[in-house]
Amino acid sequence: MPNVQNQSSLSLDTIVFALSDTARWRLLAELASGEGRMIIDLARRIGRSSNSTTKHLQVLLRAGILIKRSRLYHLAEGFRPAPGSREIDFGSCVIRLDRF
Repeated sequence: MPNVQNQSSLSLDTIVFALSDTARWRLLAELASGEGRMIIDLARRIGRSSNSTTKHLQVLLRAGILIKRSRLYHLAEGFRPAPGSREIDFGSCVIRLDRF
């Protein structure tokens, strides 16, 4: 079972590192819909290779922002946007994914 953390347990350093690449922002934007997605689908959607996408997903998994069920990646429950919202609240910051 993955190490799932909640918002309050993520350090600012972890959040900054996890969000320090535009590919990871794009991945979060794709997963903000609430649907789980496979690596190949995510790679196509963000315009990256499967290998590159896998590396970015691993960063988000280690941070506790994502979970993986079977072969699908999802936002961890504590980071799922409210219905109709495209904002993820990390506790120390909120990101809007409207432009992705």
